[in-house]
Amino acid sequence: MTFYTITISDHYKEIRLRYLYICYTFLSTAITVYYYQLEFIYLLTKPFIYLNNNLIATDITEVFFNILKLCLILGFIFSLPIIFYHHWCFFHPSLYKTEAKKLNKYFFLFFILIIIEFLLIYNYLFPIICQYFTSYEINIFSNLEKTKLLEISPKISSYLSYSIYIYLSVLLFLQIPYFFIFLFYMNIYSPIQLSSKRSLFFLIILCLSAFFSPPDIISQLFLTISLYILLEICIYIGYIIEMKNHIK
Repeated sequence: MTFYTITISDHYKEIRLRYLYICYTFLSTAITVYYYQLEFIYLLTKPFIYLNNNLIATDITEVFFNILKLCLILGFIFSLPIIFYHHWCFFHPSLYKTEAKKLNKYFFLFFILIIIEFLLIYNYLFPIICQYFTSYEINIFSNLEKTKLLEISPKISSYLSYSIYIYLSVLLFLQIPYFFIFLFYMNIYSPIQLSSKRSLFFLIILCLSAFFSPPDIISQLFLTISLYILLEICIYIGYIIEMKNHIK
C-alpha cells in the first residue's frame, strides 16, 4: 500500500483551483441569466402579471440595475450545486466511509426536496400571496363598465426585492427540519435534548416570527404555529432515527 503525504501548499492549490471553478461557474451563469433576462423576468413576475396588474419603473436606471441584481442573485442560486460539490470534494477524503455514505444520502435528499419546495412555492404559495395583496384594489362599476379607483402597480424594484425575500424566507424556514435531522442523523444532537429545551426554542420562534412576518397579529400567529409544528415534527423524526440507531 502506498501512502501519499499532502502538504499545506497542496491544500492551498486545491482550494484555489476549486474556487476558480466556482467563480467561473458563477460568472458564466450570471451572463447566461442576463442573456435570457426577459424569460427570467417573465417567470418571476408571472404570478402577478396574470392578475391583470402591471409593474412600473420611475427611474431611467431602475430597470437596468434591477436586472443586474437579478442576474447576480440567480447566478449565485444556480451555482449552489457546483459550490456544494467542490466543498464536498475537498472535505470528502477526511471522512470515514460510513459518514460519507450518510452525507451522500442526506445531501441527495436535501437537493431533491428543495427543488420540490421551490416548485410548490412558485406554483401555489406565491400566487396566493399575490392574489391576497391585489385584492385590496378598489373597483367601481358604472354603466356596466369597470374602472379602478385604487390600482396596485408596484415598482419593479420593490416587486423583485419582495418576491426574492418571500422565496428565500420560506425556503429558509423549510430547512429547519433538515438541519435538526442532520444533527440527529450524525449523532451530534439528540431529540431528548431538543424536547427538554422546548421553551427556549419557542422563544426563538416568537422572535423569528416577529422579525420576518408582516406587522399584524394574524401573520405572526400563523408563522409561530407553523414553526412550532415544524419543531414538533423534528422531535418526532428524531425519536424515530434514534430508535433505528438502537436497533442497528
